[in-house]
Amino acid sequence: MRTDAGAAGGTGTEAGAEAGAKEPRARTAPRGARPRAMVLDAVCAIDAAHERDDAVLAHGDWQRERPVAWRELRTVEHSPVLWGAFATISTV
Repeated sequence: MRTDAGAAGGTGTEAGAEAGAKEPRARTAPRGARPRAMVLDAVCAIDAAHERDDAVLAHGDWQRERPVAWRELRTVEHSPVLWGAFATISTV
């Protein structure tokens, strides 16, 4: 029986408590995922964009490339939650 938050729209604890099941485990990155490397890759890409003459354009170009991998692979390394969280603004 599935007892996480995705089960039947509940919070996941009701079904587990009723059935006497263990509490659901905390969600972690899937096997093979490189959480630290994912963030490091994003930070390096954004840093490189900030070195360009038009940092906003370069950052936008980087973000527009991300959905291709996400649509094809659907892996946490390419999740929009990661690359969509960053923003670059210009005050010039």
